[in-house]
Amino acid sequence: MKPKKYMPRFLCMVLFVGFSLMGVAPNGRAARLDIRLVAADDSGKSNDPRLADLLPLLGGNLKFSSFALIARKNVSLQPADGISLGKGYSLALSDVAGDSVRIQVTHGRTKLLETKLRLRPGRPVLVGGFPDDGKTLIIVITMRDH
Repeated sequence: MKPKKYMPRFLCMVLFVGFSLMGVAPNGRAARLDIRLVAADDSGKSNDPRLADLLPLLGGNLKFSSFALIARKNVSLQPADGISLGKGYSLALSDVAGDSVRIQVTHGRTKLLETKLRLRPGRPVLVGGFPDDGKTLIIVITMRDH
């Protein structure tokens, strides 16, 4: 049986769709997630300069006056358990399919939140609002192009 002329194009399309569903670009590299643990409060202290890119989003959407970076991780958009964020908080990624991912946030052994997110490159998603030592902790997840 002779191969059809359209087979190479069909194969390329199948590979592209397959990579997209796995959170992998056609160039074979997984998208990256920039994950930040942020402490927010009303202390009036100056904002952490490492959050300069997020301050319009944080200050414009949350009632707090001060924001400080607690931890920052850069990971591949692929299933992962136990991404430590500091202060006993961790994040697990599962069910990765293209631009969507299921996340689970835990503190110690306590599950605090499980939800599915749809991510867009360069557009941060705010997760949480966990009380911690007089502050509120927020996880900010931003998908980056490789």
